[in-house]
Amino acid sequence: MSGRLTRGTEKFALAGDRAWIGSANASPTFGYPEAIDWGLCTGDRAIVDAARGRVEMRWATAKPFASRS
Repeated sequence: MSGRLTRGTEKFALAGDRAWIGSANASPTFGYPEAIDWGLCTGDRAIVDAARGRVEMRWATAKPFASRS
């Protein structure tokens, strides 16, 4: 599998016609469990299309990642 590196820090995921968007601390390594954490899942086409466009833009401008295997 190929990968790419970007400085982007968006927290979202896409699956079919759905998107999940979350806060910057939506990861177990955030380290501040008392901080407010949020996330939402949507099937709103405009939001899903915008998230997909962002992923495609990030992928197109990211640098190839070479693994050391």
